[in-house]
Amino acid sequence: YLPYAIMDQVGELTFYRNTNEEQGKDPNEEWGFSANNWRKSTSANKLVVQGVDFSAWLTKNVFSRSLPTKSSKVNHGSPTVMMKMDIEGAEWSVIPKLVTDGVICKFDKLVGEMHPLGDAGLVHANLMQRYADSGYGLANKGKDERERFSQSLNDILSASGCAIFEDF
Repeated sequence: YLPYAIMDQVGELTFYRNTNEEQGKDPNEEWGFSANNWRKSTSANKLVVQGVDFSAWLTKNVFSRSLPTKSSKVNHGSPTVMMKMDIEGAEWSVIPKLVTDGVICKFDKLVGEMHPLGDAGLVHANLMQRYADSGYGLANKGKDERERFSQSLNDILSASGCAIFEDF
């Protein structure tokens, strides 16, 4: 357990508690916390969390380790490094940083949830710029930003010989 928000840089991330109270519904029933204030409510509780550059953290704390290369009776083969990501909307900035830093290709398996975008136009423009600066492009096929992003990411990963990201 790490008491940090996963980000593409060191800093702070604000999470919003999104309740049903504003719609006159049971105030104890809520959608939980999100990096997006979906209810656009001034009464939404804010929680500011210290963030860690996930790419740098993975490089220092995971990929600096030596993994066994020979199979053993316990694992019957070489170890697999897998990442499961469910980071409540931060994946839109974290995944491009993992790609451009060359960290994402160090995983054998990638699964995660792509959450809906808050400001789709701004986020997509930022992603396009980040990938363009690294020599990549984003796909224009797909019904929405999420689908286009997933397709672009998998095109880049496939071309680089990396594991494909599985959205759940």
